[in-house]
Amino acid sequence: WLDSQFVFRGSSALHACCSARARLGTMVLLPECRAAPAVSFRAADMAGEVRRSYVDQLLARPWSVRSRTGSHRAASWQAFCGGAAACGVAAGGRVACRGACRPHDAGAARWRLPEPQRRRRGGRGSGCGGGLGRCARGGGDEEEGLCFRVEPQAGRGLGVIASRALRAGDLAISERPLLTYRGGDAEWVVELQRQYVALPSQGQQAIMALQDSFAVSGEKSVPGIVRTNCFMRGMGSSDGVLCPTASRFNHSCVPNCEQSWDEDLGEMQVYASTDISVGEELTIFYIDIRAAAAERAVRFRDFGFKCGCPACSAGSAASDGRRERLQELVLRTGAVAREEPARALEMVSEAMALYDVEGIHVNSFRKGACQFAAVLSLRLGNEAQARQWSSKAVAYSELCHGAAHAETRRLRALTDGGTG
Repeated sequence: WLDSQFVFRGSSALHACCSARARLGTMVLLPECRAAPAVSFRAADMAGEVRRSYVDQLLARPWSVRSRTGSHRAASWQAFCGGAAACGVAAGGRVACRGACRPHDAGAARWRLPEPQRRRRGGRGSGCGGGLGRCARGGGDEEEGLCFRVEPQAGRGLGVIASRALRAGDLAISERPLLTYRGGDAEWVVELQRQYVALPSQGQQAIMALQDSFAVSGEKSVPGIVRTNCFMRGMGSSDGVLCPTASRFNHSCVPNCEQSWDEDLGEMQVYASTDISVGEELTIFYIDIRAAAAERAVRFRDFGFKCGCPACSAGSAASDGRRERLQELVLRTGAVAREEPARALEMVSEAMALYDVEGIHVNSFRKGACQFAAVLSLRLGNEAQARQWSSKAVAYSELCHGAAHAETRRLRALTDGGTG
């Protein structure tokens, strides 16, 4: 359940996705400067030629690494490569640092003007540009009409506001990205610029209107905008996308929506995680929110803002304790399961209860927990209980990915014994 398919965004997206894995043995490499570009490659590549022309200016900066077996700090990139073995880096292990990575193939970045609402698999709706979106009911009945508007929020820039009531599982937007990238190519800046230049003026204006937390002297850049606003294409992925309208959704540590990448459609989608009233702001999460407020605040530095959501502004020691416990459960349950599956199942149930107490309605978190509980139940020989957990996983997947998403179809097939 560590690999639930939720999607982080922004320059810390890859760092956030890898942070839990760093504690489990995979390491996270961080340049010790705020605006460092990303590098993503395998440890085996360290012994060979590493072409990173766009980080030449950073090679002399200090670098540091954390892993399960220890930590290592070097005065430069070259020094780090020479001493990486001291950190227990196995050949083939994945190494990553935060920031944007390699552009995706240019053919995938096709500008598409806003289209009318159209019927899709399972009746899912389409988002539309220009700050407006359309949505469809999670049950499959397509509905016309705007479901949100983008407007200024006091002290927070722009925000997405519900223009009508939404139910949990409603699709708020499904948007094809304007720019895409993959992890690991030194030419990502050049490729992103090429994609940007190929867009019509309307697409370029939509991109340049976005926040750039890495602007120098107030001058925005395409790489800076991408690093600030990108979404990752699934948990653990180093590939990302830039969707101007979806990027308008602000962060909250108690979000009422969540993002999901649909590989089949090639679109970023945002679903309501819980019931939402007219006039309520629609929010998603940029980082893993299962951490204490102080730890979350450190991660927000990459976005250049201070979170003012209810969990941060009116938080408490009790709330911090519950979220720290959730973080511990996510990290430890897998190890406990190897020797004590019954105890691990209790830990999953505890996590589910903590989500309720904390008001964390991130259905992808719950989906992953239920998946793992189903596996544990099978190990304990309780097939009836396993089917119950698996059915819950399907229900949560429908809420956070949609009924026709590949992940939901996969889980449904498993639950139905391979007949779905």
